[in-house]
Amino acid sequence: MNKLSLRKSFALYVSQSILAMIGFSAYILADTYFVATGIGPMALAGLNIALPIYSIILGTGMLMSVGGSTLFAVTKARGDENLANKIFTFAVGVSVLVGILFLIGGRIFAYDLAYLFGGDKETVPYAGTYIRVVSTFAVPFMLNNIVVAFIRNDNAPRFATASLLAGNFTNLVLDWIFIYPLKMGMFGAALATGTAPIVGLLVLSTYFLRGKSSFHFGNIRERVITDENREISPLRNIFWIFRGVVVLGLSNFIIEISSGISMITFNIAFWTISGNLGVSAYSIVANIGFVVNALFNGIGQGMQPLISNCHGRGERSGLRYVIKLGLITSLCMAAVLYLILYVFATPFANIFNKTGDHQLNMMASLGIRCYFIAFFFSGLNIVIAASMNAQEAALKSLLITVGRGLILLVPSIVLLSQLGRIEALWFALPVAEVITLAIAFVAFLVGKRSTTS
Repeated sequence: MNKLSLRKSFALYVSQSILAMIGFSAYILADTYFVATGIGPMALAGLNIALPIYSIILGTGMLMSVGGSTLFAVTKARGDENLANKIFTFAVGVSVLVGILFLIGGRIFAYDLAYLFGGDKETVPYAGTYIRVVSTFAVPFMLNNIVVAFIRNDNAPRFATASLLAGNFTNLVLDWIFIYPLKMGMFGAALATGTAPIVGLLVLSTYFLRGKSSFHFGNIRERVITDENREISPLRNIFWIFRGVVVLGLSNFIIEISSGISMITFNIAFWTISGNLGVSAYSIVANIGFVVNALFNGIGQGMQPLISNCHGRGERSGLRYVIKLGLITSLCMAAVLYLILYVFATPFANIFNKTGDHQLNMMASLGIRCYFIAFFFSGLNIVIAASMNAQEAALKSLLITVGRGLILLVPSIVLLSQLGRIEALWFALPVAEVITLAIAFVAFLVGKRSTTS
């Protein structure tokens, strides 16, 4: 593909992927707005305490969706459609089984998890209700994530985006109905969120019913005969698929799990310094950040089919050009978003401040201006990790992901919280992202030097 063709494909795939990720993240943003304005600050704090369960469910879904769809795209580019169908079947089957486990665990241990995630007697009733209801819809959440990713890799990014936007619109409408006219409180917010992926799956089903799909369910128990006329047992074939999916999806899984763990750590740190009001302020900032982070993930996931295709065909120049476009897009997006949020920090904070609490507004406004300095670095880290993952360099991608999440962010939160000032705590994310990018840059220079020597 020439550069003009790649630019057009990049613009299409990335724009559609960004819209799709907005669809995913807006589930939570809609809940945050309606809970804050329709129920109150303690419910908002409870929602933030419950959100790690969403990160865990979404992360497990992305393990299968990103890993499965990346392996699917590379396999299909190499001409093995039979194996590609088996990869889809495996991803769906595993997701259903794991989703059922989430359903059972979430229903039984909802309130225990709420305490574990940093809740207290004021916030646990809200958090526990949200966890119990959202866990009930774990299977639709995971399936929706998977089918969207595979359809995007089946050269239908617009269709994948349309399904997510339909689900998001449903969530928005039902949030308003359940919280305001029906007065269903936190249960209504969670029910609206859980209904949205079901609507998305109904829209996605038309893609298959109208015969547009180039993939379908395959027989993973079928024996495989290689080009060398060797027979591979079904169990060994399934293990190969499992290993490939997990290796390629592990980076995205850790991104979401790290998000959940860091959210728990942040909740505890803010509660220690400023009580539930501090948790509410963090909730406002974190949920705006959840959407912005989804935009950068949209760039990474939008690039993935193009990079995987170039990688599968051995087109190195095209691959490098797509990565360059991704990095430039990330920096431009970070600059625009930070400028908007910096200038309008107070109005953004007021949107989620039902009671007009001046202290809550001051905390959240300061947080927006400090916390989101990380945009300039986190976007680059996400794009670099995604590009490596799409080239089957899963270990390098994983190192960046683990670095910016578990290894660096959580210790940054713990250390800065020791200062006892909320101002310092807001800088935990920028510090972790800067260090990660520096490490990634040094690793790149070392790798480049070793290949040229």
